[in-house]
Amino acid sequence: KPTKPTNLNPKTRNPQITNPQTLVVTEEWLGYIGSDPKPNNIRFASIPNVVPPERLKAIDFPGFYEAAMTKMEAPFEQLQDRLKPPVDPILGDVELMWAIGIGNRRNIPVASVWTMPAASLDK
Repeated sequence: KPTKPTNLNPKTRNPQITNPQTLVVTEEWLGYIGSDPKPNNIRFASIPNVVPPERLKAIDFPGFYEAAMTKMEAPFEQLQDRLKPPVDPILGDVELMWAIGIGNRRNIPVASVWTMPAASLDK
């Protein structure tokens, strides 16, 4: 029986997904969405807040970007050791190149997704 869509990103709304999917977010974001209704086929897991808080992201976006590129990989990989069943495949933002390295080391398929609107490509 498909679950009703929630206010989550459309990538997570596919009612045809039957195996539980794990959505990994920071502890900050898990706190934001923790009490919202969620589909039964999605479990949430979190990594520590290794990036600047959301409210400060716009003040220092280069610092936020640098942290996402360099500080999220280790906590994400450590989380993989604890998740049962393990994540398979990894679906990550195209900017997070470290996800490909984790997939390669663990023999897990990885798909990179472009999360920006197509209009951002228009010059």
